Amino acid sequence: MTAIAELDGIIHDSLESFYRDLCGMESCGREREAVSRYAFAHLVKRCQPGTILHDSAQLGMEVAVRQLARCAEYPNVGKDVCKDLVVWPDPNTVLWKANRPHFEPLAVMEWKMIHVFDRRSDHKRKLAEHESDIRWLGNKARSVGTEFVGYAVFIDSTCNPKKLTCARVTAASLEQDWFRRSVSQTSADQQ
Repeated sequence: MTAIAELDGIIHDSLESFYRDLCGMESCGREREAVSRYAFAHLVKRCQPGTILHDSAQLGMEVAVRQLARCAEYPNVGKDVCKDLVVWPDPNTVLWKANRPHFEPLAVMEWKMIHVFDRRSDHKRKLAEHESDIRWLGNKARSVGTEFVGYAVFIDSTCNPKKLTCARVTAASLEQDWFRRSVSQTSADQQ
C-alpha cells in the first residue's frame, strides 16, 4: 500500500466518525470549530506508530505552505499561504528551513461550511470558494507530485439531513465525490 493510499484510509475513516458526530450535535459551530473538532476528536485518534500518520505533531491547523506561482487565478500571491489543516510527512515540520520555504506537506485539507449564521447570499459564495479550493489543490498537487494529496471538505449543517462531502485531488486525478454523506445515506449503508 502506498503512503497516499494509507492516508486516504485514515482520512476516510476519520471523516466517517466526524460525520456521525456532526449528526448528533445540535450545533457544530462555524468552519473553524468544525475543523478543530475534526482534527482533535477524530483525526488525532488515528495517529498510530508504524503508519503514515504516526505522530500528532505531523498535523498543523492554519499553518503556512508554499503558495502557487502567480497566475491569472492567483494574481496577488505571496510566497506562502495558510491552509485549514496540513499533514506533514514528519513530526514538527514547518514550511521553512533556514528561513526559506523548503518543505512540502503530504496533504492539505481545505474546509468550507454553511452554517446557521450564514445569509442566503453566503451559500453561493462558499460553494464558489469550495470550487476554488479544489482548483488550488489540483494545481498544488501537480506542482508537488505524487507524494501529495488534497482534500476539499464541504459541510452544509443547515439542512436536514446534514451533508458532508469531500473531493480528493492528486496530480493525476480529481474525485469530486470521494466522500459523500447525509443521514439517509448512512442509515441505508447500515442496513
